[in-house]
Amino acid sequence: MSTATRTLTLEDVAGILALSADAAQTKEVYARVDRLFSLGASAILNAPIRHAGRRLGTLNCCGMANTYGSKEIEAAKTLANLLVPTLLSGERR
Repeated sequence: MSTATRTLTLEDVAGILALSADAAQTKEVYARVDRLFSLGASAILNAPIRHAGRRLGTLNCCGMANTYGSKEIEAAKTLANLLVPTLLSGERR
């Protein structure tokens, strides 16, 4: 699944699972990629963290080209769900 058809806003990235698999897709989707590329990363996987229909945050993963496939996408979704209790506990303080 790729969202590399247009430039995403912060609102978009925080609300959907987005995958840019390589440098070309990442350049199409994100306006400021120089720093990311300088660190050796060219793929981005963003997974929303949600609870009760509300967005709490986004899990952002950066890696080498073609690092993320269907297994990694499912793992990111699972990890995002596991982060919900921690984020909710921070709201209660």
